Amino acid sequence: FIGQFKKNSYVASLFEKSGAANRYLALLPDRPYIFANCFDMSGIAVDELIDHLLARLPQNIGDFSFLFDIYKESLLTAAQIKGGATIWYVPKQSPLMGGGFNTLTVYEVEDGPGYLAKWKKSIEKLDNMTAPLDGEQDQLDLNMTTQYTPAVIEIDGIKIDQYQFQINISPDLMTKIGQVNPIFVQLMQVFTNYQGYITAKDNHVILTTTIDEQLMREAFVQCDNSTGLGSTGPIAAMRHNLTASPMGEFYVSIGGIVDTAAILLAILGIPLPPAPADLPPAAISISFQNNGGIDRLFVPMETLQYVSTLAEQYAPMLGAGPSVTPSRRQDRDSPPPAPF
Repeated sequence: FIGQFKKNSYVASLFEKSGAANRYLALLPDRPYIFANCFDMSGIAVDELIDHLLARLPQNIGDFSFLFDIYKESLLTAAQIKGGATIWYVPKQSPLMGGGFNTLTVYEVEDGPGYLAKWKKSIEKLDNMTAPLDGEQDQLDLNMTTQYTPAVIEIDGIKIDQYQFQINISPDLMTKIGQVNPIFVQLMQVFTNYQGYITAKDNHVILTTTIDEQLMREAFVQCDNSTGLGSTGPIAAMRHNLTASPMGEFYVSIGGIVDTAAILLAILGIPLPPAPADLPPAAISISFQNNGGIDRLFVPMETLQYVSTLAEQYAPMLGAGPSVTPSRRQDRDSPPPAPF
C-alpha cells in the first residue's frame, strides 16, 4: 500500500523521513510471543504533530469529557518518546484464568526519571474516575481505580515500582453483557484488571502488565546488549522482504497464537500440537519518504502452508466443517455445483 500526503501540506512537513525501528525490537527478551511491534519517532516532528492532534479533538463530549483529559495527558507524555517496542507474550496459563495479559514495553526517552514521574501522575489521575452510562432503566457506571507503589523490588541498584489498574463495571452492565456473551465477561475481567512493574533505566522506561521479576531482569539485560527479539532467527532472516528504513514494524506470530489456542482447547479436551519453533511470523512495515508513506505486508509461504494444513485438520473438530482449498477442487476454473 502506498499513500501520498498533499504536496507541501503542513502534515506532510511533519513526516520528514523514516527511521530504524528494528533496533528497538532487539530490546525485547526473546520469548514465545503472540505479537510484537516497534517504532522509531526520530523522523517525525512529534511536538508539532501532537499540537495538531490536540487542536482537533472535540472539547465537549458530555459525560465522557474525561476521555479527552486522558488522551491529552497520554499525548503529552508520549512527546518524550524517541522510539520503543511492545510485545505480548504467550501466556503461561489460560487467558480465562487471568494469564492472558502478559506484555512488556520498552521506550527510549529523553529523560527516564522525568517520564516515570509523568506516567505516575497520569495513572494517579485515573483513580476513582467514573463514567456514567445511561441505560434504558438502570444507571450503568464504569469506575476506574488505580494504585501506585514505589520501590517494591530492586534490580542492579535500580528501584522498580508497581502499579495496578482496574475498571470496575457495574453489576447491571455486567449482567447485560453476560446475557450476550458470558465468555466476553471473563475476558473483560482479564483486560480491565491487571498490575505490573515500571521503572526507568538510564534513558529507557520498562513497563510490564504482569508481575514477573525475571522478565524485568531480562529486559535490563537487553537494554544494555540489544540482542533480543529479531536480532537473530526468523525475523532477522525475513526482514529484507519489508520496507527499507522502517518507521514501524509489526509482527504476528502464528506459532504464538497456536500455542495460546492450545491452552484454551485443552480445556475442551482437544489436543493441539505445538507450532514449529522456527515458524516465521507474518509482518507489516511502514516507511516514509518524499511526502508519502509505504507499507508492506509479508507472510512467508511456509507460514501460509502451516495455517492451511492446521485449518484443514482442525476445522471439522471445531464444527466449522471441512475446509475447501484449491488443491481439493477437480477444476479451479469450473463453475460451482448446483445448490441441490
